[in-house]
Amino acid sequence: MSRTVTAKVATAISQDTTTPIYLVYLGYTPAIRLSTLGDVTWNGRLWSESGVQVTSLKKSQGGGMSASLRLPNHDNSYGALVLGHGVRDIPVDIYKIYGDAPYDAADAVHIFSGVAVSAPSIDDYVTLLLISSGAMTAQTPRIPLSAWLGNDMPVPGTRISWAGDVLVLESR
Repeated sequence: MSRTVTAKVATAISQDTTTPIYLVYLGYTPAIRLSTLGDVTWNGRLWSESGVQVTSLKKSQGGGMSASLRLPNHDNSYGALVLGHGVRDIPVDIYKIYGDAPYDAADAVHIFSGVAVSAPSIDDYVTLLLISSGAMTAQTPRIPLSAWLGNDMPVPGTRISWAGDVLVLESR
């Protein structure tokens, strides 16, 4: 599969060594946009340098992708975010960009689209495990579709006969 790349990308990848900048979008409210190397303005948005690390970006045999993010937690802000707002199903997009600013919209390559599934480590760094959107993430709705239907519970003091015993329900 071939694709057209911009002149900036062609110049960067033709050099002996080149370091890409990863742009990471975390779909919290409000959205968090992070960069691996300095503040970057791309596509009309500011991506803040944060020390984020993109690791273990892999493609599976089935075509899906997985990745890990390491977010510095030296001031406990990312740990508090993950513990307070959760991590499951948070949308994550990762872009790779080469060269120096200014960047055109076409300069970035979208290399990952998926969701966070867990945060197995919260210490000096918060590690997020990611999987691509697809069959694994589209099993069932993860939002309530109605109010909880458990309002028809027996009142305290109700007596229930069970296998020769009598149970009396108590309130908490």
